[in-house]
Amino acid sequence: YALVSAPAVSSDRRPLGQPSKYLRGVGAGTCAMLFTLLATTVSSSAFAATAPAVTAAHPRMILDTSTLSALRQNAAANTPEWQMLKSVCDSYIGGTVNYPTGNAYPNLPNIGSGYQGESYLPALMSEALCYQTLKTSNATAAATYGAKAVDILMKMATPYSTASGNQGWNPNSDDGYAMRNYGVGFGLGYDWLYDLLTPAQRTQVYTTANAWVTSFETKTFEYNHPQSNYFAGYFHAKAAIALGTYGDNPSAPTQWNDWYTNQFGQRVQPFYAQHLTGGGWPEGFGSYAPLGILNMTLPAREVMTATGTDIVHASAAPYSYPVDNADYMIH
Repeated sequence: YALVSAPAVSSDRRPLGQPSKYLRGVGAGTCAMLFTLLATTVSSSAFAATAPAVTAAHPRMILDTSTLSALRQNAAANTPEWQMLKSVCDSYIGGTVNYPTGNAYPNLPNIGSGYQGESYLPALMSEALCYQTLKTSNATAAATYGAKAVDILMKMATPYSTASGNQGWNPNSDDGYAMRNYGVGFGLGYDWLYDLLTPAQRTQVYTTANAWVTSFETKTFEYNHPQSNYFAGYFHAKAAIALGTYGDNPSAPTQWNDWYTNQFGQRVQPFYAQHLTGGGWPEGFGSYAPLGILNMTLPAREVMTATGTDIVHASAAPYSYPVDNADYMIH
């Protein structure tokens, strides 16, 4: 009861190892029982021991052949959807992309990080999407959008350092909150811009991405439980990084196997099947739910397009959560 009746909070900044304020005063026996139940629940799934092979070429996440074809048809027909996307992409052209430690909220056409990277991510994905849409029909325009996207990605991937002059973002800031923006951007940006990145740029992106994954898994209490807006950002980011950088990143095979067999197979799938059947988000739909649900949903699509594996309709342990949330996502 103490666990499920606690009000939603934006951040519980307790030190590692210190009980949440919502558990203080609850008997030690009750706490032990609750956490034993959670641990038993989370580890009780019969799941594949090895992750499926990553077989698709870049772009391998979301933008499969049929999706790209539809996007390019929309651009050729100059549909309202394409006009809207193009207007967003055009709004950044000619400006400067600031480093994470620079002005976070510059005026357009300049780009800053926004709150912990939340302005970088939509700008990156919009420019990369415009690039992918036009690369076969208008190489000149595509190159402009692609160059801007690469600029954003490389500013995001600036390594963090405690030394003087650091321009990178601390991956452990606010217990890893920014993982939902930077981490997701590293993986999807690497994938969608793969043919534009130099070998040195690819190395910088996946090296920085690896550091972010390690930081979240070793330095934040939010890693310990598979349900929160923080964990959702990590869940999506690790899938995107592992799948996006697979084939270049020496750490990607291990990351991908851990995501599929452990993070998803042993933690997320059984917990969500038992406790979140029917959809919803315990932290409140009007606050953290839209992005939380999105970050728990998009990896299913990314796994499908990168490996051909359908985790939503799997016969042994289906992940129904994305489908259960269809009404929420449409709303």
